[in-house]
Amino acid sequence: MKTWSLRHGWTLPSDLASLELCKDALALQGIRFEARHGLPAANAIKMHGSELLEAVHADRSALHDLSDAAKTARWESRLPPFMQRYMRQGAQWFGIPMGIHQANLLWVNQDVEQAFGAFPAEGLLELFAGLHRLRGPLPHPLIVGSEPWQVGLVFESVVSALGGQAHYMRAFEQMDPEAWLHPLMIHALEVMDSLRVLVDPSAAHLPWTAQFERLSRGKGAVQFMGDWVRGMRPQHVRHMTVPGTSAYFIAINDYFVPCRGDMPGLNDAVGIALTESSLQSRYARQKGCMPCVMEAWNVVDPVRTLRMEQAECVLPSFVFDQCGTLAVKNVLLQKLAQWFFRGGPVQEEALRLSQACVDSRKTEGLP
Repeated sequence: MKTWSLRHGWTLPSDLASLELCKDALALQGIRFEARHGLPAANAIKMHGSELLEAVHADRSALHDLSDAAKTARWESRLPPFMQRYMRQGAQWFGIPMGIHQANLLWVNQDVEQAFGAFPAEGLLELFAGLHRLRGPLPHPLIVGSEPWQVGLVFESVVSALGGQAHYMRAFEQMDPEAWLHPLMIHALEVMDSLRVLVDPSAAHLPWTAQFERLSRGKGAVQFMGDWVRGMRPQHVRHMTVPGTSAYFIAINDYFVPCRGDMPGLNDAVGIALTESSLQSRYARQKGCMPCVMEAWNVVDPVRTLRMEQAECVLPSFVFDQCGTLAVKNVLLQKLAQWFFRGGPVQEEALRLSQACVDSRKTEGLP
């Protein structure tokens, strides 16, 4: 039995359980699947969209071309264009598509909601106004930690709600420095500035899982977090699309990216097996995400399918490496998170973020 290995960074039980489904499916094909957190040497690496693009542009000869698997498994007709954009380079295909997560979800403590009334869902500003009114009985109703990506999840929902698709893409996909000085971005930063008093600074150091436990215990009212929380089977909480962003599906695409090796046929066999419709459905349900193959979307979640079928509704997640340049994104998120917890004039922060975008693009050799 041949062995195919994967290096990943997952630790959630639901993520690890989804890998067991892959293991069982590949075993039926006579392939032994080995997946480990931080595995030093592996046949493939788990990546997000922009990570895959940058790996291809850096040295595509180091990656395995999955064109044979793509043809056999009919990826061109079965995968959505927003997933293919990272995989296709001319006639070549790179990366096995393995899940589409939604980033713009809000998780709500139901006990808090029952005690103080339902939170407004018609708009983001109405939601935040409701949280401010809660500050008497619940001093810190917004759960968010100081990890840059936690702050970033709030921010990309704010930008999409207030700025719409055009400004979101200009700031995050094109990383246009002028977009970070636009009145729409100033407004988004003003909103972020107003949220600081809603967050408990003494708990800011906690990772997102501990933050979610605080939400479950009623230490806060809401938390911005993606659909991977579904896989945790949470208690005492419900979720909804972030108010004001219901027109959008902020997407996070996962890929298992095979490296070039001496067993190309094995990589193709894995790619074909892992994009089989039944496995994709079971894998998605286990992780809380959506399948990559479109014929399985409606089976898993008809509601999310409605937005995913409309190309203009799908936005690439800035925070989770689906647009822009990774190095620039990391600098911007770091500065944003530091400002969010430190405080300071909004206009000055907008200038710092715009200049950081300029400086990082120069460092990366971008125009």
